[in-house]
Amino acid sequence: MKLFYSLKHGMKPFENFSLKEKKVTSEKIFKERLFASSARDNHIDEDVKFKRNWFYLRRATLAGAFKYSILIKNSTVTEKDIRDEYLKNKSSKYYRVIKKEGKNKVVYFTFGQVKYLIRNQLCSEKLKSLKKTWDNDILIEGNYKIINKDFLVN
Repeated sequence: MKLFYSLKHGMKPFENFSLKEKKVTSEKIFKERLFASSARDNHIDEDVKFKRNWFYLRRATLAGAFKYSILIKNSTVTEKDIRDEYLKNKSSKYYRVIKKEGKNKVVYFTFGQVKYLIRNQLCSEKLKSLKKTWDNDILIEGNYKIINKDFLVN
């Protein structure tokens, strides 16, 4: 379940998910297992086209997991980074407007309310930047060149 949470919500700790979220995700996993079992019973996993597509999907997932495991070590976000982002953008990003007695009132979120949101956002931005740099470094290191980026799709 932790994998599903991290895919859905970034790096938010598992403990912070509500009982309802855990229940809904558990039900999705259970239903997925039922469908997968039915697919195997119908021998869909033996189809040549399915095997080819699964090979590519599996390889892409493996590459993504490898990249993530390497890059995550270098994408730490400190408490100071999170607090600085909050203070810098509190009045422009971390608020909501409510109507009270016919008037609009600005209510600012507390640091605790948006801490995980900010952390996930900063980690995601850092990961994207590291990934882009690493992809380019891999090409340079291996002396690879992508000559034509235009591909025809039938």
